[in-house]
Amino acid sequence: MDYDRVRVKQMARGVLRRARPRPWLVTLVYTLLTTLPGVAVSFVTSVPQTLAGSLSYAGRYGAAAAEGTLVLISLFASVLVGLLTAVLSTGYAYYAMNLWRGRRTDFQDLFHGLSLAGKVIPLYLLMGVFCALWGLAFMVVYLPALAVGLLLESEAALYAALTLCTIAYLALLLNRTLRYALAYYILLDHPSWGAMDCLNASKDLMRGRRWSLCVLELSFLGWYLLLTAILLVVMVVVFGAAFLLATALLPNYGVGAAALVLLLALLGALLLGSLCTLPLTLWLTPYLNVAAVGFYDCAAGYGYPQPAPPPAPEPPAHYRYQSRDVAPRPPAAPGTVSPPREEPPASRYYSGFIRPEDPPAPEEDQEPQK
Repeated sequence: MDYDRVRVKQMARGVLRRARPRPWLVTLVYTLLTTLPGVAVSFVTSVPQTLAGSLSYAGRYGAAAAEGTLVLISLFASVLVGLLTAVLSTGYAYYAMNLWRGRRTDFQDLFHGLSLAGKVIPLYLLMGVFCALWGLAFMVVYLPALAVGLLLESEAALYAALTLCTIAYLALLLNRTLRYALAYYILLDHPSWGAMDCLNASKDLMRGRRWSLCVLELSFLGWYLLLTAILLVVMVVVFGAAFLLATALLPNYGVGAAALVLLLALLGALLLGSLCTLPLTLWLTPYLNVAAVGFYDCAAGYGYPQPAPPPAPEPPAHYRYQSRDVAPRPPAAPGTVSPPREEPPASRYYSGFIRPEDPPAPEEDQEPQK
């Protein structure tokens, strides 16, 4: 099926305009479900970990062991949050797929991934393992380039080698990521398939189409740069004001008060920046996901969705069928039986179906009787 990026994005915008419930509401719920667990885990584990680190630095007995335990707990909780995010992301992909294909959508679509958790989690882990293995394979090229830079005893050559290797590594990682980009959509269309089946099918579908998907994602780069610019402006303004305040407090209240002000300013800047970018994020996220589903349908041969049927026409104006010579009958009193209608006298002409605003019908000349 021919793929037209401009047409896919145009149809995605039209789908979002007609969607009910509003996509930004569904995206807001999805954002809260995927963000709050990670924030809660970071807050719960970072405070005890920082306290244990301070005690360990002070030489308290058992603080080092407690710090190591907290690190393991934090790592385990982060893995669980990542798996939960993968499951919920699959549910959001299902919601975007229903939007693109003109199906009924609801907030319950976000939890569709829970029914496929036994397939989503192995798929998520396999994709991570394969990308990591490709990264290790790239080290075969990375280490010799680093050795050459060191042997030349030139900082410029070393930095150039590191830069080139990093760019090549990112390009390889992007290529492998695009290779498996359609695996979750394939799993949603074929729930009985295994993780390897979905990965192999994604590799087949993406053969010769990776650049098209890359261009589709790059077409949204301007919006993400705008989001980044808004976030940076908010952080610079808030953190700059806090830095001036901390500098003023430093002579009188010491380093602790200044550090506390800077920490609160950093958290406030992140929160305020997130709130400032939230409206654009709630519009951009469903837009990108629905366009990605459109790319998948074109790659899989499903084509573009059929246009929705036109809306039902407005009911016609009120027509009344009445003879010109018959006066309207008054309504009968409650509890009485209406008398039978008398036959109207013969009319010279019959008006037929007329509307109140129509002019009277012209009289026709009658031929004289012989």
